[in-house]
This record gives sequence, structure tokens and C-alpha cells, in this order.
Amino acid sequence: MFINSSISYLAASGENRVDLFTASGGYDYYKKNFSAGVSATGYVFNDKSYTVKSALTANLSAYADFDFDILELYADGTIYLSSQSDFIFSAAISHNFYTANDNLKISPTFSLYSGTQNYYSNYNNNQRFGQHMINTGNSNTMGTGMMTGDIFNIQNYEFSVPVRYDLKHFRFQFLPVYAMPVNPATITDNQNTYKEDLKNNFFWSLGVIYKFYKQKK
Repeated sequence: MFINSSISYLAASGENRVDLFTASGGYDYYKKNFSAGVSATGYVFNDKSYTVKSALTANLSAYADFDFDILELYADGTIYLSSQSDFIFSAAISHNFYTANDNLKISPTFSLYSGTQNYYSNYNNNQRFGQHMINTGNSNTMGTGMMTGDIFNIQNYEFSVPVRYDLKHFRFQFLPVYAMPVNPATITDNQNTYKEDLKNNFFWSLGVIYKFYKQKK
């Protein structure tokens, strides 16, 4: 069982604000090569937030993972709660390589993500176009909407190579990802109808975790 929370702060010039607060809780189960879990997360966004997920209020999720030694299979499902709920499903297949006395783990992975995008439609209607135009005093109130938000389809494919290294109390993590979005959303306003311009992207992240525990004597 776990409980955690996080705060996202924007330090860019002209921003300087807490943009998001989250609180989460859940339960994880582990047995040999199998693991599973459930969790719930609540979101509190700043009224000025322009992130796409600012239309969300909470999510409920569950996952399962089985390691067959040759391949590891993972799947999860998430219900995102807002004025219109969304269901997101993702799956991944990977192979784990261990070295340095099992302290170094490298896991080439292929993933796919699918689901509905009502929260994105709400963002386009209220935050991206509507609310921002109100805040700037623009009187041209565009009737906007995303025509495909309630359709369940594949949204993205990803190739990644997660790297993890454990050193005593520390865990170092590196995650390079090549993402290939598909099925662009169709957005309409009073004047135009257009599709998103989707492009493949490469990004990476670094992380350091410190574990507090007492070693057994």
C-alpha cells in the first residue's frame, strides 16, 4: 500500500506559479514473476494552467505485469474523470538485461497507447481556445470542438530503452523514448476544420531516487 503527493512548479519567465498538485494512493501485489496493482490519483490544477490534462479531476487505474524471462508483458487500464470520462489502455513488451551483479538493468521496450480523448476535447473547448480568449478580452467567441474525442483508437507507439542502476541507497534512472503519434484529432471551429499536425518525437528523462531503509544485521 502506498500514499504519495507531488507539486509541479513553473519557473519560466512570466509564469512563476504552482501549476499542479496531485495526491495518490494505491496497492501493489507481487508474487514471483507476477505483479499487479490498483491506484487512484486526484489533480488540482492552477486556473491559469494550459496543460492538456488540466481538464481532468482524477483517475482510477489498474495494471498487471508478468515476466516470462524471455519476454516481459505489461498492460494497464485507466479511467480519467472529468466532465466526460475517458478510458485509456496501454500495453508493452520488453526484455530485461542484467549486468554489474544485477545492479544495472536495461530494458528495450515497445509500447502502444490507445483510448478516448474527451479530456483533450474539453481542453480545446474551455482552456486552449475559450478560457484563454476570455482572459485576453477577445470578443470573438469561437465555437470549438474536437470531433473524434469519444472514439476509442490507438494514439501512440513508442520505442524506449529504460536504464536503471542501483548503488547502495541510490537508484539512478535514464529513459530515452522515441514516440510515434497516430490518428490525429479533428478539430473544428466556426470557420475551419483541421487535423492535428502530428510528428514523431524523441525525448529523454533522468531521475535519482534515494531509499530510506535499515540494513539487516
